[in-house]
Amino acid sequence: VVPATETCAVRGDEDCDGVGCSDANWDRVAGDASDQRVVGVGIDSQEETFVLGTFRGTVDFGGGNVTVGGTDWYVTKYDPQGALVWLKLFSATSGVQTPGGIAVGPTGEVAIGGTVASGSLNVGGTMIVPIGGSGSQGFVVTFDNDGTQRFLHQVDATVATEVRSVVITPQGNVAYGGAYSGTLTCTNTPC
Repeated sequence: VVPATETCAVRGDEDCDGVGCSDANWDRVAGDASDQRVVGVGIDSQEETFVLGTFRGTVDFGGGNVTVGGTDWYVTKYDPQGALVWLKLFSATSGVQTPGGIAVGPTGEVAIGGTVASGSLNVGGTMIVPIGGSGSQGFVVTFDNDGTQRFLHQVDATVATEVRSVVITPQGNVAYGGAYSGTLTCTNTPC
């Protein structure tokens, strides 16, 4: 084989540098016949991969089997070779809990957003429940690069809130978008 210019439209390593630009660096197939979903993926400047999703049944995220009875949420961090670095689980009760997105900052800080419309979701020991028992509750939670929870913010409104997307700026600030009904009360900082 004679080295040639890399052509990403063709599978393989045309320039013989050991990496084909069209080839996956790593992949992971995990789970049983139950429902498992990837909701979002982010990659930091160190090529570490972060995944947000939901699952039921049994899944091996890379550190051994994890089994749940209902539909729980997960956030994982993988190193550049695809080895699991950390895993965060959020247990849900029956009801509707919808992940709204994941964002990764330049130094590997992670933010996820979501909404609990019914039931509850345990996020780091805090139970997120609908506003007033019937209005959806939007929230954002952030983690350091090592997986330590930094803060949890529940978006305040008189009737209902939703977090549908989240972003981390190059300066490390977190912003989110979504919807609310009633009056946005903003009693917590950040709002």
